[in-house]
Parts: sequence; C-alpha cells; structure tokens
Amino acid sequence: MGVTDEVYFPTKEEGGLLEGGSNIPPYNSIGHHIIRNNTISRCGQTGIYGCYGAVASLIEGNTIFGTNYRNEWFGSNQAGIKILFPIDVIIRNNRIIGKPGLKNGAKGIWLDWGSQNTRVTGNIISDFNFPGTDGLKLEVNFGPVIVDNNIIIRSHVMEEGNGSVFVHNLFCDNSYHFRKSPDRVVPYYKSHSTTRAGKAGTSLNYVRLFNNIFIGNNVKDVFKKAIAGTEIIEQNNVFMNNNLSERTNKGKSNSIYSFQDDHNKFCLSINIRKFSFHKEYHLISSDFIGEIPFANMKMENPDGSPLNISHDIRKRKIKAGNVVPGPFQNLVNGKNNFTLKVKQE
Repeated sequence: MGVTDEVYFPTKEEGGLLEGGSNIPPYNSIGHHIIRNNTISRCGQTGIYGCYGAVASLIEGNTIFGTNYRNEWFGSNQAGIKILFPIDVIIRNNRIIGKPGLKNGAKGIWLDWGSQNTRVTGNIISDFNFPGTDGLKLEVNFGPVIVDNNIIIRSHVMEEGNGSVFVHNLFCDNSYHFRKSPDRVVPYYKSHSTTRAGKAGTSLNYVRLFNNIFIGNNVKDVFKKAIAGTEIIEQNNVFMNNNLSERTNKGKSNSIYSFQDDHNKFCLSINIRKFSFHKEYHLISSDFIGEIPFANMKMENPDGSPLNISHDIRKRKIKAGNVVPGPFQNLVNGKNNFTLKVKQE
C-alpha cells in the first residue's frame, strides 16, 4: 500500500493485466495488510493506494481529506482510497472528505478492475459533488461488491460494473450515473483467489439496491432516470424529498438533515417524516442476494463463510421482521441525532 503516481502494467507480451493476463501474484504471497486509524491530509494524488497488493486487506478508521487540493494531479489515480483488484478487501468506517466546489477529479473511494468479494461498509463520504469527482466510483468490476451501511453526502456516485449490492446506505443530495461498458473487456477471478477465471465486458448485470434511504430534491425522479434502460433491480428503498430552495419563516434551511464533524467525530441530525417507512423490509443475507454471475459466488466473508448484513453502522443488530432501511436501525419518525466516531478501538 502506498501513494504513487504511476503503476506499471505488464505488456501484452508479458501476459499483461490490460489484456486480462493471469499475472497477479498468488493470493497468499501479497496483501493481507491492515491500514487503521491514520489521518491523511493534503496528500497530493492519493491517500491510500493499492494495485493488486491490497488483496485480503482491511482499511478502517482512517480520516482522509484534502486529496489533490491544489488541483495539480490528473489521470486515473487521484482518490482518498484507490484500489485496483481489491479481492477480499474490506474498506470500513473511514471518513473521507472532498473539497466543496472544486472539480479536481479526486474520488472518495474508487475501486477499479477486479473488485471481487469487496466490502465497503460504514464509511462517511462527503463533498465530491461533480461527475468525475465522485464520492464512490465502482469501475468495470464483476463483484460481488457489497456497499452497505455507508453515509454519502453531496457527492456523485458512479457505477460501471457488474455484481454490486447496495444495501442500508444513506444517500443525501447526490447525483448518480450507472454506465454499461460492454467493450471494456476485463478479467474476473476464481473465488478468494488471484487466479483468473475469464474475461468479459461489464453491462450493469446483477446490480441490486435494497433498503437504502435517498434524500434529495426530486430524488426519486433523479434516481429512476439514472437507472432507466438498465436491468438494475431496486426494491424497498425510501425516497425523501429535500427541497433546499424552501426556507422556514425564520430564513433557515428547510433541509431534513444536517451534519457536523471535526474529522474524528461525525454528528448527523435527520428528521424522518411520518409514514416514510410503510413496508416490510428484507433481511439482507447471502442467500437472499444469491449467486453473483461470472464470480459464481454469493456474498461471503474473506474466509468463505456467508456474509449476512446483520448489524447497522453502530453495530446495532438488524432484526428479522423489524428491519429498518438505511444505516441506523433505531431510526424513528421525527428528529434523530447520531454521533459516530471514526477511529476504531
């Protein structure tokens, strides 16, 4: 892991990665890192970077802000966290902050090529709010990529792969782009392995969204337009309109959420309007999602055991028969206040 401005991709004659070659080193000979509780700021191109050396790694509790703050880097690597081939990688409970109003191409979390059995959970991402300056970018992957219990605010969300599962997230005032790329032929792998199983293009196959909360101006129309013309399945998501042009009679914003943070502590206030939740929501389990094509595997932990989304962002248990959408299982009608710590014990 580290920060770099260039990565060497072997040529076609060398069995190169760009041609789907099988030149990733053996699974147990690389990766298996723990990157925890760091503060990374004003870091130039990338905060945390890995190209296949991140296999089976855990990245958690880091605070990353000010990436490419001088807008001097260009190309394919500027991000708070950028990982290629993140097989069996967990990215958990990180706070990643963009620079509001700066269109600098920096992403929050960017997973590119070979994301297989990758989990993005409990992260708080804000202010990557231009296309190309994405809070979350998933690029030409086959999955499963499990995106659960995250909070993404004022950011662009970009999906360009297969096999992504978005569940129990809170999306606030974001934009969305779902793109098919059938001509970008990339490799996929045997489960829990760096052994190539084949290669293909990506066309948003088996992308699923369940039990998420979307807040924004005309948010349901915005989201439905973004997934139009795809086979993406979205069910049991909650859409809450947040017209920022409306003001109270005291001149204050009428937004239904607000947040404050000092990089180590994040405080969120959210006002749930009555009857926002009116369905029975699914308990998200490995069996419920089912087998992801190409990878031919279900959602799993790195050790191969089933991955069930059993707890929320605050480690509160998700109870069958009483599942609440979004990342907080104790969300109620009316005003809710939550405090989250970034650093992990």
